[in-house]
Amino acid sequence: MAKAHRTNLDPLGGPARLIADDRPCPRCSYNLKGLPTGGRCPECGATIRDRARTGGDLSLNEVTLEFLKRMRLGSLLMLVGGPGGIVSLSLLLIVGGGHDHLILCLAAAGFLAWATGVFILHERHPSPSAKTGRGPGGWWRLFNRLLGAAPLAAVGALAAALAPAMPLGPPTFWLWTAGAAGLVAIAGFWSICYYLSFVCVWLGDDATADQFRIAGFVSVLGGGFFGIIFLGLLSMMLNVWGRAGIFSLAGMVVAGVLTLRCIWGGLDAFWTLHHLFRWAIRNRFDSMDADVRIADRIRRRIEENQSDASRKKARHINNP
Repeated sequence: MAKAHRTNLDPLGGPARLIADDRPCPRCSYNLKGLPTGGRCPECGATIRDRARTGGDLSLNEVTLEFLKRMRLGSLLMLVGGPGGIVSLSLLLIVGGGHDHLILCLAAAGFLAWATGVFILHERHPSPSAKTGRGPGGWWRLFNRLLGAAPLAAVGALAAALAPAMPLGPPTFWLWTAGAAGLVAIAGFWSICYYLSFVCVWLGDDATADQFRIAGFVSVLGGGFFGIIFLGLLSMMLNVWGRAGIFSLAGMVVAGVLTLRCIWGGLDAFWTLHHLFRWAIRNRFDSMDADVRIADRIRRRIEENQSDASRKKARHINNP
């Protein structure tokens, strides 16, 4: 990955030490023996972390393959479901009409995928900082899992407000409920992004960790502000085209570009996270294939040595 990695003296602070044993790099499997902790892998640039200071937590190459596959699935669900739900709700504000329930079903499917991805990614993982008090705790994971379901709750309340028969209350109540759930979802997005920054630290990608920390603020504040302006101008262009002038069209284009620019960092961070888990799984399979090839070579050498020994013994018996 062509990303610039931030240089740290030591990821967890304290003095660096030389690695005395054979240890593969969690990113490229380069042997880190003889290199100082807190430095960089000469092959891929990943941060070299001190296991003695991380409480003996597992590295990326030591977790189970099933765990990595679950993380890959969760990151994919968040990457696809979140933008899909937001686009569907945007269509509801713009188009509306007789397609309300169809669009709400699409939004609900997207946010259900998002909530499922959040639930999966907040499984307890071997974070290097989990045992030092600097990483995410169990309460934070539970809190974020609840926040991940807030967009789905907002869509449900909005569907109740738009239903023709309201046995559970007036439409105004459900509209306020949808708005409150939407605000909780927006605040939850920042918390989820900050949590995922710790996951990226464990994966050895400090640049993506920083990107997640920044993307939470920029996407919520900048993307939300310019997005509202863009949707308002676009709705006006579609509904009152005769009254909209060139300045409204230019403003809509500018607001759309700024919205995309603000949310692009978050999309790129989620894509990179998914790519990291895909890379980890592919690297695990490559390592397994390499182990099989090494085992085959060792087996062949043993068989060849046994054959040589048998031939020498036979010659010795025939020619005493």
